[in-house]
Amino acid sequence: MDKDKLTQKLNTIFIYLSILVCDFLFLKKYIDFDLFFDIRSAEDILKYGLDFKDHMSMFDGLKYYYHHWLYDLLIYPIFKLGGFKLVFIFFYIIFVLLTILVYKFLKNKTNSKFVSFISVLVLAITIGDAFFPRVKCLGYLLMFIQFVSIYNLYTKGEVKYSIISIILSILLVNLHFPLWMLVPIFYLPYLAELIYDYIKNKFKIKIFDNKIKVNKCSNKKIFIITFIIILFTCFISPYGLIPYTFFLDMKPYYQDVYSHIREMYFVVIIKNHEILLCLLYFIIFLTTNKKISFSNLCYLVGLGLFGLMYSRNVPYLLMYFIIIITWELFENSKLDKYKFKRINLKVNKIIIYIFSIILLICGFIVGINDVGFNAYKYGAPDGMIPFKITDYIVDNLDYKNLKFYNTFDTGSYLAFKHIPTFIDTRVEVFLKKFNGKEDIMLDYYKYSPKKLIDKYKFDYFIVNSDSDMYDYLIENNYELITSEKEYFYLFKNNIIEEERK
Repeated sequence: MDKDKLTQKLNTIFIYLSILVCDFLFLKKYIDFDLFFDIRSAEDILKYGLDFKDHMSMFDGLKYYYHHWLYDLLIYPIFKLGGFKLVFIFFYIIFVLLTILVYKFLKNKTNSKFVSFISVLVLAITIGDAFFPRVKCLGYLLMFIQFVSIYNLYTKGEVKYSIISIILSILLVNLHFPLWMLVPIFYLPYLAELIYDYIKNKFKIKIFDNKIKVNKCSNKKIFIITFIIILFTCFISPYGLIPYTFFLDMKPYYQDVYSHIREMYFVVIIKNHEILLCLLYFIIFLTTNKKISFSNLCYLVGLGLFGLMYSRNVPYLLMYFIIIITWELFENSKLDKYKFKRINLKVNKIIIYIFSIILLICGFIVGINDVGFNAYKYGAPDGMIPFKITDYIVDNLDYKNLKFYNTFDTGSYLAFKHIPTFIDTRVEVFLKKFNGKEDIMLDYYKYSPKKLIDKYKFDYFIVNSDSDMYDYLIENNYELITSEKEYFYLFKNNIIEEERK
């Protein structure tokens, strides 16, 4: 192998290793609470089948859609094989795959390793904090592959991209049906581009020609047929039309329920530095003489609005703003061809690459060893979940025949330990519109502690020290059984016990 080829190979290895290390540094280092009920959901599916019934709460006869049944069955054997540590490693691999695929896509569009590498590092830094073990992170990877497949289908018109897009759509609706709605939405910018191109040509409109360009559709027929098929792929799942109606059914509950959940908060742009950076990036692009394709402009506007709706959507805004602006700003760039003046260090370039690669490998090993995976014994940092209280309940109480009051965030772990929950993060299970029974979640957020206790007759209470329920139990001399971290407390309802006697 000649010197230039070896240098190129070492250059590529250096880039991929750098992405590997950067992904590890910026990936969130703990397990999301939802993973607990994902594992429990898989156990229920294996035991009862996909019966659309809730088996986790203390209430009988509630409905549960099993939003991501296929994902639950995917993550369960990973957990059984290697616990929370292996789950973390699995999602780290997903993150690495996503960033490498983005790098390869951008390198193909910009012809620049340097630009693509810098953009991917920015991407890892901005969305790494949102990338932790939950189904939506697997969705980031699949939706990006879908994004590329739709682009290739539109511009190349090859049947293979149609097949890939349809298969991905079927996978997504079964992996996470609320996310699946993005699939037909991701087709809309290209359908809008077809309409824009038709109107532009028919009426000879040239107003925006200096800033907007149009991608030509290679095969309109196959593109439209694929889109129509995509619209009906929801029927190749247990859900039917539910993916279309779910968000409309959720909307009336926003003010009373979803507005209390952190990931459903409306985004305040001025407080979000990453979004401000993306907007600045977009403004800089607009000041250049570069044109932007109509479809990509639609993506930026649509995903911008989508990202600002709820805080959990922000990673989509950040991810596609970075990808699309880099693509459009540096398309067919020749930056890699510029020869910068060499600094005479009398050091061979190959030696520099080899030394850098060794340093990256050593740094990566030290980083993994430093984390030590100690936080993954239970799947979340110590102090965020009442682990010891839960162990006390399992070891000392007839918990399957008792009613426990618990908070929204702790419900998933109780379900994981097979303790019947009052509420948990599966919000729709506890709303009358979905469960056909009662608005339990509304009661949780609206009722006073006394009213809740009178209605639901709790035997025990797992409460936080900063809650109204804790204050009420202290003021009314409920029996304190045990506590944990001076934050979680277990109280007993002696009145209920006396009534039952």
